Amino acid sequence: MADELTPTGSDDPDYAAHLATYEAFIRGAVMACLAAGFVLVALVMFGFGKGAAVFLGFLGMVAGMVAIGIDVMSARGGWLFSIATLLLFALVTAINIS
Repeated sequence: MADELTPTGSDDPDYAAHLATYEAFIRGAVMACLAAGFVLVALVMFGFGKGAAVFLGFLGMVAGMVAIGIDVMSARGGWLFSIATLLLFALVTAINIS
């Protein structure tokens, strides 16, 4: 069965709909994983941060959700901006808790 995949120019009229659904599911799963990463880093900031930990934690979460939104709306389809924002937020959190 697995070797009988339907090419894009197939006779199946629903293949385009199936492909669109699959791509949307993958996009949503990546979005959820990135959002969970931002929340986890913010929780570390809230729990172990010094100084303005609450402010920086919320700022990082908001920046992360905005970055995810920008990546979702971009035409290129990559997640580079969100990943870079998550890494920057993790670095700021590591500096704050050390």
